[in-house]
Amino acid sequence: MGWITDILKEVPLSAVLREKLSDVEREVTALKQENATLREENARLKLELRPPIESAGLSDIETQILILLSLERGYVMPEKMSFMLKLSPTKSDYYTSKLHDDGYISCPPLIMDGIMRFKLSQKGREYLVKNNLVQ
Repeated sequence: MGWITDILKEVPLSAVLREKLSDVEREVTALKQENATLREENARLKLELRPPIESAGLSDIETQILILLSLERGYVMPEKMSFMLKLSPTKSDYYTSKLHDDGYISCPPLIMDGIMRFKLSQKGREYLVKNNLVQ
């Protein structure tokens, strides 16, 4: 049940209205999922549109990882980066570890769920801005 249904649980409604409410809640859930999928696809397509970058020190893949992290809100899991950049998990782990060691990205201490996440650090943002890789 959705939050609207929970609120209206004690209010007497006809079966037709309850069914319509249920349909609306299912539609909202589907639209939220579609929105998330389209955001991921949009970020991936933005990466594909960028011209190859020649930069001193960072490879094209490392730069793409930084750009991806700049487009996302909050932390990003390595699996999502692998999927969006079409990298194997091994390659993704290699480049994210290198970027983390060099201070371009940060990773919070593993919390209870044990899932690793990455986010752009100040050094990473500075690199993107100085190389005019973000708008």
